[in-house]
Amino acid sequence: MKEQLSSDKLAALQALVHQRCGLQLDGLARPRLERAVNALKATTGLDSDAALLERLHRDDTQFDALVSHVTVNETYFFRELESLHWLVEQFLPRRLAEKGAPVSILSAGCSSGEEPYSLAMLLYERFGEQTRTLFSLTGGDVDRGVLEKARRGYYAGMAFRALPPALREHYFTPAQSHFQLNESIRRLVTFTPFNVLDERAQTTDAYDVILFRNVSIYFDTPTLKRIQRCLRDHLAPGGILLCGVTEVLGNDLGEMTLCEDQGIFYFQAGASIAVSPPSTAPTTPLFAAPQPAPASVSSTPSSPAASPTSPPSLNTLRQCLADGDLSRADALISLRLAGELDSVEKQSTALCQAYLAFQRNAFQEATERLDALLIELPWWVDARVYAGLAARWQQHSEAAYKHFKYAVYSAPECWPAHFYQAELARSGTLDTDNANARGYEANGYAAVVRILTASPTASGAMTLLPPPLPPGDARFLAARRLSTSTTERAGG
Repeated sequence: MKEQLSSDKLAALQALVHQRCGLQLDGLARPRLERAVNALKATTGLDSDAALLERLHRDDTQFDALVSHVTVNETYFFRELESLHWLVEQFLPRRLAEKGAPVSILSAGCSSGEEPYSLAMLLYERFGEQTRTLFSLTGGDVDRGVLEKARRGYYAGMAFRALPPALREHYFTPAQSHFQLNESIRRLVTFTPFNVLDERAQTTDAYDVILFRNVSIYFDTPTLKRIQRCLRDHLAPGGILLCGVTEVLGNDLGEMTLCEDQGIFYFQAGASIAVSPPSTAPTTPLFAAPQPAPASVSSTPSSPAASPTSPPSLNTLRQCLADGDLSRADALISLRLAGELDSVEKQSTALCQAYLAFQRNAFQEATERLDALLIELPWWVDARVYAGLAARWQQHSEAAYKHFKYAVYSAPECWPAHFYQAELARSGTLDTDNANARGYEANGYAAVVRILTASPTASGAMTLLPPPLPPGDARFLAARRLSTSTTERAGG
């Protein structure tokens, strides 16, 4: 019978892993940790948790084996392809022109190699044999076992979910139930153990690009700040750090400047052009949780002694919008605009005006009002969602998709943005190939189901305007779309 970890040994194991490599295992399922411990006991011949913990403290090989057991190495080729295309077509050619060859790139947390190999294929498609002299690609990971898998280059199944079949045919050779990446591409990438928090492993290497994508889930905020400082120290002057699509704001921790180019977000040390919200951005009430509506237009909970000429409160207006009482909302907006409002209140009222225009199907008017607000407040989730919907109704699919993407960057829990991104991909109107569209569609609907299963009445980070459809409907539709899409692929 397999031994179960005691609570104190479980805590000691989690603390050791966090201390050595920063991985946060508090949320990891206990059975998974127990399986890892039992597997190590079987290979080492140790029969107690205490003995194993003592061995892990002094034996790097066994510690690496533990990390390999508890980390999730699920990834795939051409994941978040837009960022990779931007690197290959925009940033890297500029970098070459600025500093000359070779331009060095690190994939930090590269897992089994799909990310650096994806970049290698794209670079080879763009630069041919010159790739070998123009670029230096390194894949680093704390898991030595998965690095060995990356060096061998054997892949199957879901690793190819977003890779165009023509590229798989061109760059891979069938090998029984797997496909092996051609040696010409494997030789473009060097794999090395990389633990950004291990001072013993620090090098003087300076990279022009560091990819740190879809890794942040394993780290708490204090550890992420340490990682960012370390990664910043590994960047060459003018180099950039590129995070995953849904991790951008979670990594905006003040250690580097968040920048944007053609809809792609990245971090840079000492950058002068940033896209962080301006210091005048509203913080209340735009991003505060809604409060109960007051009983009448002329009084507010926070100002019981307000004069009859005080403008109606924003909470009253918000409640009218939630109730669908658009006529009264229109009247309240007029009253608010006739009164004295500070900049935050004016921006809130302007957003409500744009929402009313949208509800009247005056999509061009709504777009103009929302665009004006987004110049000042590019991260405002409510404005982004309805700007995307207005663009969608006007058949501007690419513009709509960009607005929804901004909303997801700003708030990964914004299920309306995930839902409508997926709807756009499903419609076939985006300027992307079928494989990538299917990936956007599946990921978007899956995010909706995940968010609304965990919190069925979630607002999707929208704090002023009502979500464009009820969360229960969104979850039902997303689950149905996922089921239908899976059935169609199986049938095809």
